[in-house]
Amino acid sequence: MAVDLASVGVFPNNVQLHLLHGKVAGYLVYLVLALIIGIRWLLPNVSPDFLHLSWLIAGALLAGEILFQVVGYLSLTAFEILAFMLAFTWLVMLFERLNDYLEPIQTRNYVVK
Repeated sequence: MAVDLASVGVFPNNVQLHLLHGKVAGYLVYLVLALIIGIRWLLPNVSPDFLHLSWLIAGALLAGEILFQVVGYLSLTAFEILAFMLAFTWLVMLFERLNDYLEPIQTRNYVVK
């Protein structure tokens, strides 16, 4: 994933490399989609709420990819902003879930007034 993300920056969006830049950005979306699809097996006992939100984000990423690559409705900039926003949101949610696994519930102190 890191190599693909670096490739988006290595290949500039100019006349000669526009198609390659767009393809590499699309592959990054496919990698995030693979992670979202595999989350059930990669992260056991994940909550159903997280799975549902993951599927919604995956659907939105796939719709953005189709609107950009197939239909041509989105510009490259709009596609990259949309894909980054969705993928980054999902990664933050994933890190939150991973933090919950690392932090036992017994050590949390809540003060209710």
